[in-house]
Amino acid sequence: MSGFICLFFPSFITLNIIKNRNHLSYKDLIIKYPLYNLIINLIVFVIIVLFKNEDYVVISENFNMMMFNIRYILLASIIAIIIPYIKEFLFKNIKVKLLFLKGKENNEK
Repeated sequence: MSGFICLFFPSFITLNIIKNRNHLSYKDLIIKYPLYNLIINLIVFVIIVLFKNEDYVVISENFNMMMFNIRYILLASIIAIIIPYIKEFLFKNIKVKLLFLKGKENNEK
């Protein structure tokens, strides 16, 4: 049960921050939930694999240990709080322009 909470709870933190800042409907939040859940857990798993001192990491067995669950939920919660602000910063400061040019093939015929 604690493994379930570790995997699925931090996304609710992200969605709550997004809802309060952007005033989105619950329907939009439900649609975005799987994406944020995937992103948060993927980032946490990468961090665990990179900073684990063992040659291999068995995640399924670790979810049965209480100390691992506490560390996982803390790390995932921190990432869940940071993600909406990073997303907002990127969308406000990065702009992409696409320019489509017609080829000469259509004009030559």
